[in-house]
Amino acid sequence: MARVVNIRKFQKGFTLIELIVVVVIIAATAGIIMIRVGNSGKDARNTRRAADMAQIAKAFEMYINSGGGLATSVTTPISCIWDDDSSTALRCDQNIFNVDSTGNYTKAYLTGSVYPSDPTGTDNYYMAYIDSINNQLTAKVLPSNGSGISSEFLANSTAIERDAKRIADLALINVALKKYRADNGYYPQSSCGWDCNGYKRSRDSSWNTLASDLASYISSLPKDPINSSCDPWNNNCYSYTYGNVGKTSYSPNEYDLTAQLEDTNHPQRCGVNNWKWYFANARTWCTAFGGVYSNQLYEASSL
Repeated sequence: MARVVNIRKFQKGFTLIELIVVVVIIAATAGIIMIRVGNSGKDARNTRRAADMAQIAKAFEMYINSGGGLATSVTTPISCIWDDDSSTALRCDQNIFNVDSTGNYTKAYLTGSVYPSDPTGTDNYYMAYIDSINNQLTAKVLPSNGSGISSEFLANSTAIERDAKRIADLALINVALKKYRADNGYYPQSSCGWDCNGYKRSRDSSWNTLASDLASYISSLPKDPINSSCDPWNNNCYSYTYGNVGKTSYSPNEYDLTAQLEDTNHPQRCGVNNWKWYFANARTWCTAFGGVYSNQLYEASSL
């Protein structure tokens, strides 16, 4: 016998409560999706910004290692804007001086020789704060209305990395100097000759003379990563010096080869090791041991 099905039971619609519950669930789900999509877009932009800053940092590092330097800053770091069309803006690619024949920061080390722009376009721009005293390049994403900082990335090689390079550089120079002496019986002369108090400096043309002397032993004579315009025995002065070379009056085994370290806790700084200088290591370099010069000095010739 056939069963009679109550069709009206299945034709019954949702109650008001059921409809409200469904709407709330749909709205909540949509909100979660929107939040996730929104955060995903922000995260992607910040990832892009970090990559852009890394590219700019690498370009500046390569530029500095090739002998360039950051624009001089005194008490307040210089600021400039990347990829901004304002004719009155201090543009990083136009208005910072003394870096190439046109007075601009070179773009040669950047992808496509173009500064990257913020992924939001004209809503934000990249701004750089350049502190040449501490050799720091800090890049920020600044809203175009100037109301605040939205993101910040440090875009510079660290002091620890630069100190490691300094120690490695001076070790290479030491090897080249010893090879020169093995072939000639003495070390290359300083700026005043031999047996006198004089230096060749990475910060001026005298370094080119030393590079010429050592050309057979080292293909490119390195310079300090910052290469300040002052000698490394003075505070906050980052450069290399070679001098006080003995030959006749003093031992032909003597010379000074110096740099300054940035890390104030570095185990190779003079404040820990009491580095000596001058002929027969007659003088103490740094104030920690009764000298008159920086405790951050590093003397490589005795190593």
